[in-house]
Amino acid sequence: MPPAQRPQSPTSPSPGPGLRLGALLAVGLLLAGCGLRLETPHPDPLEPDAVETVRQRTTADAVALGALARRTDPEGEAAAETALEQVVEDSQAHVEALGGVYDPGPGYAPTALPPGGVDQDGAVDQDGTGAQNGTEGGGDTEDAEDVEDVPEALPGTLEDLTALLSQTAATARADVLEVEDGDLARLLASIATSRLLLAEALAGAAPAADGPPPGAEELEPFAVPEELPSGLTAADVTVLVRSEDAAGYAWEVLAARSSEAARSTAARRAALHRERAEAWAQAGALSGTGIDPRRNVYALPETLTATEDLTAARAALGQVEEGLSRTYATLVATVGLEDRPAMLAGLTDAARASTAAGTTAPTFPGLDGSEA
Repeated sequence: MPPAQRPQSPTSPSPGPGLRLGALLAVGLLLAGCGLRLETPHPDPLEPDAVETVRQRTTADAVALGALARRTDPEGEAAAETALEQVVEDSQAHVEALGGVYDPGPGYAPTALPPGGVDQDGAVDQDGTGAQNGTEGGGDTEDAEDVEDVPEALPGTLEDLTALLSQTAATARADVLEVEDGDLARLLASIATSRLLLAEALAGAAPAADGPPPGAEELEPFAVPEELPSGLTAADVTVLVRSEDAAGYAWEVLAARSSEAARSTAARRAALHRERAEAWAQAGALSGTGIDPRRNVYALPETLTATEDLTAARAALGQVEEGLSRTYATLVATVGLEDRPAMLAGLTDAARASTAAGTTAPTFPGLDGSEA
């Protein structure tokens, strides 16, 4: 027998049209509210701190260098074409090592030019607003779409690119001496040195090359500080003394094997390394003691002694100088801020000597590939 139906009270209202309409209105308001929340403005872009500002400025400069190198005319010079290719490749590697272009957050284009950076045409952000390509730093991507298309950039010249390399190298060197982060300082020192070497190579490849690269910063020659830099350990001093002395020995061997014209150049470099070894030994109170790490004979690159080709032998000295550049680059990260200039100068000096000896300028002077 089916259960009895409960009688409906004559006073219980049924859900009529009015109640259903009210429910629909409530749902509509709820959906409208959701829509309003979706259309609220994006949060403010992330504000970079001092370290991030330096990083993104160096990144923007690398992007600008690569862009300018791609549209620079080699002027029929094979050496210039090779140098341009290296600028493109090295600049891309620098961008990747720096972590890429800064992304200020959702809804904002990661194309802001940091204060002091340069765009791909070499224009400097003088007012510190970070404006680039008609869009204010951190501007909304929707605003960027409203900017009229700018004409395609004109081809660059070798002189333009050389000047930009020199300018951005100077900027990176200045940042090395200011940024607190030691590891970033070492990377910046390597990138600054790379740009300096590229500027010199490009200037030498230009058809009418004469004198230093356009816009080149006049650097003070490297000199060992009289007082031991802060942050330098006894082990660090031992490495410096032995490395400089070993480099002097290697250059003396090359001088002995060279013709008269090349002998004097090699002998001067040898004497310079020996003097620096003594200066470091004195600064570290090692000179004339029983713990002085200098030796009478050092192991030499095999090519230096096993070949009759003096060009190849000289290139082997480039490897010795590369080793010194790594030593000084490492110390950029560990010494105090006030003592970084000497370590940076040591890195630059060794890197220049390495390329002068015939080795190809590395993408990251002073760093192994795994450290970049």
